[in-house]
Amino acid sequence: MPKDENYYFSILEDIARNLSGEVLFPTSMDLAITLRNTLKNPEATADQVERVVAVEPVIASKLLRLANSPDYNPAGQTITELSSAFKVLGLQTVRTASLAMAMEQVLKSKKVVCFDKFAKLTWEHSILSAAIARVLARQIPSINPEEAMLAGLVHDIGIYYLFYRACEFSEYLGNEEALIELVLDRNVSMTLLHLAS
Repeated sequence: MPKDENYYFSILEDIARNLSGEVLFPTSMDLAITLRNTLKNPEATADQVERVVAVEPVIASKLLRLANSPDYNPAGQTITELSSAFKVLGLQTVRTASLAMAMEQVLKSKKVVCFDKFAKLTWEHSILSAAIARVLARQIPSINPEEAMLAGLVHDIGIYYLFYRACEFSEYLGNEEALIELVLDRNVSMTLLHLAS
């Protein structure tokens, strides 16, 4: 973390202001390109589309939010599984919305290429967490394995956003120690919640 606490707080204020609107940020360049290429392929099956979207934390969470919107879910039943979200939205909507988001992510990924190593590690951790959560949930009848898997996938989603925004501040460029400290700082999430409210 940069030593100047006032500067650090001003960075968090700037991030909180940005979070008050609709935000789309990349996870990693490789993942965004894989997603884009699959979605652009007219031969891609529904299964292939669902599989590639289901491992992209940002797009998966956005599709879940869309499936819970009044436009697609007028009855207001809470949808907490991606498979249910895909059914509600339909393949064409999933493809169109996901492709638009993936294209934007590819453009934005160029900006965070300096932190791509950390983004890949975070994504691998998310995938592992999702798999573990699903396996454990199968042992507990009261927990839905699909919901648990999604929770594992998105539980660190804010880290990708921090990578994306940290690229805008010279204090973090080439300073892995400061970046890691920012990401691991438990006070960051509380500060952002306080500033955004």
